[in-house]
Amino acid sequence: MFIPRDSPAQQTSKNKKNTIIREPHQFAVFDVLVGLVMLGVATVVFVYYTAWTFLLPFIDEESVLQQFFLPREWAVKIPAALLVLGASAVSFFIGSVLIKSSKKAKAKADKSKKSN
Repeated sequence: MFIPRDSPAQQTSKNKKNTIIREPHQFAVFDVLVGLVMLGVATVVFVYYTAWTFLLPFIDEESVLQQFFLPREWAVKIPAALLVLGASAVSFFIGSVLIKSSKKAKAKADKSKKSN
């Protein structure tokens, strides 16, 4: 997607505090490129993993293709480790948000008690 330099999407505006606000269309090309790179990486990983788990067992052990893949036991261990890591990260994030929100609520309650 090409946006000409003088298009309205390239213009910036200022709010009341004289802070420059960039129009969201300005970064559309970058967003498309990032999306394409992510799609490409996901496709390569999917094809590699599919070949590793579904096609490799039917290929002879002495084949040259076998050297491009880890042993089949890692086809289960790697996704399991990634799943545990991802679940731990999500749990940590949710826990930290809950702790911060409870601290804010407690501080707000203490402030309201002091003002009364």
